[in-house]
Amino acid sequence: MSDVALHLVDHVIPHVPVRQWVCSLPYQLRYLLGYDRKLCAAVVHAIELQVMAGYKRRAKQYLGLQSVALAHPGAVTFVQRFDSALRLNVHPHMLALDGVYLRDEQSGELRFAALPEPTQDEMTEVARRIAE
Repeated sequence: MSDVALHLVDHVIPHVPVRQWVCSLPYQLRYLLGYDRKLCAAVVHAIELQVMAGYKRRAKQYLGLQSVALAHPGAVTFVQRFDSALRLNVHPHMLALDGVYLRDEQSGELRFAALPEPTQDEMTEVARRIAE
């Protein structure tokens, strides 16, 4: 795993602020995800979509964007299949850029815009949308 982390830091994740998101799931769902990879992929994808949508909504609000479509967030997600006691405990760990990329209208270049730390209400809203 350390080789993967080193590769991500050196070659994949840009040198910008990063926030880790860990999603804990109901026990019954964890068990199902451990044995159904298609369901696991669908659940993880739904979580990723909602976290990224949260970054887009926050970018529109804090950066005064006309549309959420102008904000380009990014993340890398790993599915951890066990807990500290090596029991089946499927849950995603996401490393998300703690901000968004915006395209400059004249040059077309992307620039990173950091966002403030999410508030408790913003975190609760992301969790609520994931649960729906």
